[in-house]
Amino acid sequence: MGDGFDAHANLIRALLSPLESALLDPWRASVVRYLLEVTRADAAIFLLDEKGAAPVYISPLGHCDRGFEQSVRRYCPAETAQVCHIDTIACGRSVALVAPFTADGCAVLAICGPPSLITDEVADLMRALDPAFRAGVDLRRRFGSGRAALARTLDGLNQPVMLCDDSGRCLHANAALANVPEGAGGVDALTGSMERFARSLARNRSWQDGSDTADGAEHNVATPGGTYRLRSSRVSEAVFGGGNAILIAAEAPAPLEADPAELRKRFGFTVRQAEVARELVSGCTNSEIAARLGVSAFTVQKHVRKVLEKLQVSSRARVRGVLMNDT
Repeated sequence: MGDGFDAHANLIRALLSPLESALLDPWRASVVRYLLEVTRADAAIFLLDEKGAAPVYISPLGHCDRGFEQSVRRYCPAETAQVCHIDTIACGRSVALVAPFTADGCAVLAICGPPSLITDEVADLMRALDPAFRAGVDLRRRFGSGRAALARTLDGLNQPVMLCDDSGRCLHANAALANVPEGAGGVDALTGSMERFARSLARNRSWQDGSDTADGAEHNVATPGGTYRLRSSRVSEAVFGGGNAILIAAEAPAPLEADPAELRKRFGFTVRQAEVARELVSGCTNSEIAARLGVSAFTVQKHVRKVLEKLQVSSRARVRGVLMNDT
């Protein structure tokens, strides 16, 4: 095994720190890294049955058999174990030492290496990790439930919203953001702008210090579908544990208020062309416009071409700017 108190202390600290990151994988990766350092195993795996999670599998020496992960997955107990127990499983030419730690589900920590690795000393170490491992998994699950509930709440909002961690990395984009019309590239432009706004806030000292002036910061973003106003809010570390999260809400562009008859008079549109022009302002695709107007996509394509000609623009992304400036 690895020598020194520091290596063992780092491993215990990693096990007890599941909330240092709002994401699951950085925590598991740190646990696996320190476990490999302490045991000198060829590979290690941290299996946790959290929704959307994949096992973290790190094999720095590349000596572990390819069936290691599959063997551990098959071993995962179906029922909650009340106490930690150590078992060894055959894994090709290696032997895996598996410690199933469970807390309302399956959580397994396993190392893999040659038979000479599986000593009583290593087995005792794995048993000694039981309290810290259970505490970390339990803490992760309790805070994970809060995050999942918050995500469901955000998905119920009609306003585009993005939730980011305290480094500005996107954790959740709600359904309204995902449904921003794509015809003028609106969803990609808006999502990228929201992520950049969150990162700029995360680097701001007043935000890091918890200043009230940083909460409610605003930023206007011009996208092909119109100008959005972004507004920030702080999400308490009581929800995310490792630090305050950042909530970015986007206020949608104001709709085009011009009367269709006025559009026809100003730009020489036909009735259908005026309808298509108003839909282009919303960033709709040809197929979306066709569905709304009850015509074919081919017909819409012809009307779009005429609208661009009459507005003297080469891109549908410029339609909104021309109409808003002239109406």
